[in-house]
Amino acid sequence: MKLFTQYNRITLWVLVLTFLLSSLAYYFLMRSLLFQELDKSLVKIERRIEDYVQVHHAFPVVEPLDDLRMSYTEVSQGGSPSFRRIPPTKGKNSDNIRELTFFMRSDQRWYKVTVSRTLEGMKATAQMVMRTAGVTLFVIIVASVLVNRLVFRRLWQPFYASISAIGQFQLGKGNGMDLPDTKIEEFNFMNDQFRKMAGNVNKEYFILKEFTENASHEMQTPLAIIRSKLDLAIQDHGLSEIQSVTLQSAYASVKKLTSLNRSLLLIAKISNNQYSDSTGINIKDKLYDKIIQFQELWKDKLRVSYDLGDAEINANPDLVDILLNNLFSNASKHNIPDGEVILHLTGTALEIKNTGRPEPLDETRMFQRFYKGSPQDESNGLGLAILKQICDLSGITPSYSFSGNIHAFTLQWARPGR
Repeated sequence: MKLFTQYNRITLWVLVLTFLLSSLAYYFLMRSLLFQELDKSLVKIERRIEDYVQVHHAFPVVEPLDDLRMSYTEVSQGGSPSFRRIPPTKGKNSDNIRELTFFMRSDQRWYKVTVSRTLEGMKATAQMVMRTAGVTLFVIIVASVLVNRLVFRRLWQPFYASISAIGQFQLGKGNGMDLPDTKIEEFNFMNDQFRKMAGNVNKEYFILKEFTENASHEMQTPLAIIRSKLDLAIQDHGLSEIQSVTLQSAYASVKKLTSLNRSLLLIAKISNNQYSDSTGINIKDKLYDKIIQFQELWKDKLRVSYDLGDAEINANPDLVDILLNNLFSNASKHNIPDGEVILHLTGTALEIKNTGRPEPLDETRMFQRFYKGSPQDESNGLGLAILKQICDLSGITPSYSFSGNIHAFTLQWARPGR
């Protein structure tokens, strides 16, 4: 739900509740004022009757009027004056009545005088109040909606422009966020915080990128020298058997360390978005190139079959090359003697199957770093982690399945331009 919609709902409910309560309060206030005025008019009539009796020693003649009624009844003794409201009679076309009862003495006798007036104005007043409240509420609601749509949307334009600028911000490009200038203090404060955040993120990114590049250069060179020296030492014919075994073990460890270092640096570069450039890639041609590269490795060891359709993807060429290398290497390393590799390519999916161990991989952990399918696996356990990172960056969805000693990896992506 949008902020505008939520705000409008709250505002409308508050307006409706406020006007309902105000209308009720206004109605009862008007009712009280009308009662007071009506009671005053009845008291005036009482005084006029008293004055008339003092002068004429008789009660005035009762003349039927539209809203005034009077009656005189002889009683044994007097009493206090009182007001009361007489509700309309059910089934009859009558109105509410306000009645004043008081007592007078004339010719040594007590009389109860009743003066009443109808409250027909109260009904009209109530209807007027409700109509006025309804019209006013409708006008306020319409005005509120128009104000929210026309004014608030304009006021919030800088906010949406800032959000759009954040979405277009590219890490490592060196350019800051193009945030709009605004006269609203809160939005200026938000934009200042965004600029500081972008500056700090860029600074940390370049520091990490520089470390990765330095580590790649400074660590690969000594490792290459160590491998070269060990290679020369192993070829020395004067070595004893124990020395030869020791050197070969050291050479294998250095080779493994070199591979591990290269894989970790690759993961760091991918995480730092150093492969952000993308272009259209013909996957079919890439697969044919990889098949030729691995042909010598597969010769007389594995049976390879493939069915390649036309397919294209927008991605970084270097990452796609690394991705296919990992898939082909895994299908070769984790195969069995006289095994099989099957490739199937459609417009939006690539499936690579290979025979292998009779146990499936752990699908909950297979894409984690340093995961190995078995303790005897000599790989560094980073191949599938790299595959997953490349897929996430390239908009590819990887999946794994196992059936009948066949391990299958499937990559799916959207057609370019969609």
